[in-house]
Amino acid sequence: MIGVNRPNHDYYVRMSLEAVNGIGLEHHATEITCAPVFSGFTEWVAQCETALLVVSWDWTRLDDGIIVQPHPRMVLSNLMLLNDYAFDQGVDATEAALMRLVDRLDWKPAVARTCDCLMARMPAPAV
Repeated sequence: MIGVNRPNHDYYVRMSLEAVNGIGLEHHATEITCAPVFSGFTEWVAQCETALLVVSWDWTRLDDGIIVQPHPRMVLSNLMLLNDYAFDQGVDATEAALMRLVDRLDWKPAVARTCDCLMARMPAPAV
């Protein structure tokens, strides 16, 4: 995951829930970590003022081709959610906000393209 060196040296990009809800994430990379089952992680980024926000989560491609997030769901990021008084909300509140953001994002086509590219390069099974 890409880190951002902040003045407080903890690598977090801090923002309010309102700012998080306005983030326009763009696909950065999707990696397959296990084949032929097809599972991995996808990483999305957004430029926020002088910092780069990175959000990443795991995915699995089921036998019928449907792409899902495995349970328990987990979102990793260098974001820290702030409350109305500009205090850190903590990892749990931040992750919950990021999960809602991911749920609104149309991320599965990007992952499917990565899977399709790998499948096109795989040799046909022997009969």
